Amino acid sequence: MSRQRWYLVPAVLALAACDASQPAEPIAPSFASGRQVVGHVNGEGSIDVGVPMLFDMTALLRADGSATGEAYHFASLGATFIEFRTRVTCVSIDPVNRRAWVGGVITENTSTDPVRMQPRNEVGQDIWWRVVDYGNGLSGTVDRGTFLGFAGDAGFDTSADYCAGQPWPGPNDTPPQAVDARTGPLLSGNISVKP
Repeated sequence: MSRQRWYLVPAVLALAACDASQPAEPIAPSFASGRQVVGHVNGEGSIDVGVPMLFDMTALLRADGSATGEAYHFASLGATFIEFRTRVTCVSIDPVNRRAWVGGVITENTSTDPVRMQPRNEVGQDIWWRVVDYGNGLSGTVDRGTFLGFAGDAGFDTSADYCAGQPWPGPNDTPPQAVDARTGPLLSGNISVKP
């Protein structure tokens, strides 16, 4: 038998094994499921959190409440540095105030800062932060973000707890500068929070 015919044998056998009496199941469009994206948080740049912290993040919130995305954070502390990569697992969005809480799992920690080299900072552990989008500086107030949180910080043990708890200092009607007392201003770049 020639080579060409040998290549056809698996295809013919596969077709013969199919049960033609069974109707094909319809393929459900992805937008009909809970996987539709209903919100996103993304941005890149540098935030002043006592030191400039570089960040790059994309987080998608789906209709079923699940989240996907990834993030990178880096801050130089002089002789040491902090550097984390994250797989996003949760997102909560306040569409009125354009705030977001993002959490995930550490996928890489190459930090040399001893404080960020503890068991709670290891790969597989939870990590989180929050941001606020003030509209590309058009309002005269720059976007803001926080430093990174880890298990045990602010009374939270997991990223899911943090996203669900949506901690924010101060009431919603307080001026942005007072509400954001624990967040740092964006030094460069942009943060976008959209429901």
